[in-house]
Amino acid sequence: MTLCALLPAVSLFAARPDTLRILAIGNSFSEDAVEQNLADLARADGNCAIIGNLYIAGCPLSRHLENVREDKPAYRYRFIDENGVMTTCPDHRLSEALKSQKWDVVTLQQSSPKSGKCESYEPYLGEMVKYLRGELGDGVRLMFQQTWAYSSYATHPNFPVYECNSQLMYDSVMVASRKACERYALEVIPSGTAIQNARGTRLRDNLYRDGYHLSHACGRYTCACTWYESIFRRPVSGLLYRPGHVSAEQALICQLAAAHAVANPYSVTEFGFGKPKGNYDEARVPDYVLPDALCCEDGSRVKTQRQWERKRRPEILRSFTDEVYGRMPEGPYYERFELLEVKEDALGGLATRKRVRIYLDPKDKVIIDMLVYTPKNAEASPLFLGMNFFGNSTISHEEDIHEADAKDLKRYGDYRKLPRGACAGRWPLEKILSAGYGVATYYCGDVDPDYDDSFTKGAQSIYPNNLGKVIGPDQWGTLACWAWGLSRAMDYLCTDSDVDASRVALIGHSRLAKAALWAAATDRRFAMVAANESGCGGAALSRRAFGETVGIINRSFPHWFCDNFKKYSENEQALPVDQHELLALIAPRPLCVGSAADDLWSDPKGERLSLEAAVPVYELYGKGCSERLGYHIREGRHEIKPEDWDQYLRHADKWLK
Repeated sequence: MTLCALLPAVSLFAARPDTLRILAIGNSFSEDAVEQNLADLARADGNCAIIGNLYIAGCPLSRHLENVREDKPAYRYRFIDENGVMTTCPDHRLSEALKSQKWDVVTLQQSSPKSGKCESYEPYLGEMVKYLRGELGDGVRLMFQQTWAYSSYATHPNFPVYECNSQLMYDSVMVASRKACERYALEVIPSGTAIQNARGTRLRDNLYRDGYHLSHACGRYTCACTWYESIFRRPVSGLLYRPGHVSAEQALICQLAAAHAVANPYSVTEFGFGKPKGNYDEARVPDYVLPDALCCEDGSRVKTQRQWERKRRPEILRSFTDEVYGRMPEGPYYERFELLEVKEDALGGLATRKRVRIYLDPKDKVIIDMLVYTPKNAEASPLFLGMNFFGNSTISHEEDIHEADAKDLKRYGDYRKLPRGACAGRWPLEKILSAGYGVATYYCGDVDPDYDDSFTKGAQSIYPNNLGKVIGPDQWGTLACWAWGLSRAMDYLCTDSDVDASRVALIGHSRLAKAALWAAATDRRFAMVAANESGCGGAALSRRAFGETVGIINRSFPHWFCDNFKKYSENEQALPVDQHELLALIAPRPLCVGSAADDLWSDPKGERLSLEAAVPVYELYGKGCSERLGYHIREGRHEIKPEDWDQYLRHADKWLK
């Protein structure tokens, strides 16, 4: 990018007759919309776009009007010429930008936190519209961009204004934007509805990079498609241009989401292609018969703990390995531990914090970078071990926790950076440490990235054929790889004198809970498991086909399971096992399953029924052993909250202390 002095003087007569000149008066959400892909989409359709973006981060309508009234040089003016070359001019005035081109389209938008609040629009929007029409005349199309609802995991400080509820935020934005467009005769650019449409497909929350700004791939592409069809009044569906990180299938979903939004700007459209069609109607749950966990493959019945341990348990373990999660590599494994730093007064003196590196191959290609907190001045303590979704620096607001650096990013291949402490609510460290437990955690992408990379970056790349065995349809997927990584973390914890390795509890949320359950099934060193909203492939019964199904999960996340599992897409009744038997493999160790009432995607009822069906196996270990099984359901959505931790800590207090 060059500076303002080099801003090109584009001749109005040299430009192509099919060129549209578009000026966005916005903020980072207009940056997401116009600075990538829009000009490329126009070229792909034989058109041309000249684009200006008047940018101030987080700028609301009130500040735009203030800048107009005082003629402030407050903008970074980003200009994209008809060849796609961007020039940036700092300290620019809105009045200067208006005079720099004969604009065909000028757009406005509200800042995202205020977008769903009708009262925040006035009198600012009305005054801005009056000013622009006076300066530009009637020949210019004035358009208004809807902003989009934040994702379900957003940590934006203003998300609580909408009760941290994405649907509530979307509904509020629709009401406010519709009133604004109708009152001032503005054309709408329905970016908010397009993103909401796409979220209802297999893309889900992968449309964001931090919970509110759009991802550089599918998120920004969906938004640009919406702008193109709205402004050029040309169908975007079928255009061949797509960014490099967007697959052909994803591009079609993005285009359809945009097209449906333009057709229905203020309401979500559910379209068939790419749609994860979960069932939320109990009346549509098919009739099913669960496999009998106590019936052996030869038809004999298990009546004793010894028969379970020696005969039936290995059969079930083998079936899950061959047909669901895939075969892990057999040892021995290369391992090397390095203590990188120790902080004796972490969390205000409550804990000792260690940063430990676990090297898993001689070339240091796969590394677990783990934080280990233990209660200050305590003897060897029980501990919760679990992976995190977005990096160690997101679990606490402590300023000295290592953030991903250039070497880490190269290893990960794809990394969504969130602010420090963004996920601290998921890890109530003070609560856990005060209760007498340690915490160990690391980024799941240390062991394997959570996208389909053909297994070139994670642990599968260092054990590509399971130590000499032929690669087949039972080759391990990402969930098994994550489970294997938890066992490698346990290898280290067994060497740490501040940890009681006989009292290590696994914990996981969502997909990481699926991995935790499989880790506990395959590695009996783990003393307890807390599985929070693990859903399909975790604690929920597959045969219920409720919420997320085997078919949906295989299409959305083809890398999670072994290839054999795909045989059971829309064919759950043919599975040789079901998830109650996964829970039974953890017997007799304590197991706690948590659900959320609004998280129908994870099938709370199916999770509870699965736990109940594991009771007969637990009872083999003695009358009352099933009391080690715990279940709770709370109000709310798909998330792990401090109140969930309260339940898991109570369960641990009962069985680990």
